Formats: sequence, C-alpha cells, structure tokens
Amino acid sequence: MLNGNGNGPLAGIRVIDLGRHQAGPRCAQVLARMGAEVIKVERLGGEETRYHAPFVRGQSAYWVQYNTGKKSLSMDLRKEEGKEALRQ
Repeated sequence: MLNGNGNGPLAGIRVIDLGRHQAGPRCAQVLARMGAEVIKVERLGGEETRYHAPFVRGQSAYWVQYNTGKKSLSMDLRKEEGKEALRQ
C-alpha cells in the first residue's frame, strides 16, 4: 500500500506541498507514498535544497530524499499571478 503508485488509501487526493527543508517535505512524501498526488511548489529557480551537497548524478541527494514521488512546479508567490495560480 505504501509504494507511491497512486493506489493507496489516499488515491484521488491532491496535496499541495509548500514546505521547505525537512518536516513539511517529509510529511508530504509520506502522503505521496500512501497514494496522494503531491505537487511540490517551489520558488522560481528551485527550492534552495536543490543546491545542497552531496550531489549524485547532478542532483542534490538531500532534495531527492525528501521529494521523491512528487510532481514539482515553480511559481512566484510574491506576485498576484502566482497567488491566483495557487488558488486554482
């Protein structure tokens, strides 16, 4: 059930992940493993943890550890257009 293939108890649920660093992204990852569709929203240019070492095959191992199984998009939530897109 906890395999992240969208067939778990949270299948059909969409979660917007606005968390950063450990606690929020880890919680959202657990929800993804339980079948939820998790969309990670990052600032333009990507969340700062994308740039933390160590790097494996060009990606931050730290970022991959906490964000595997999620969809990802970038938006500027300081601007009204970004806020409106998030509300949709």
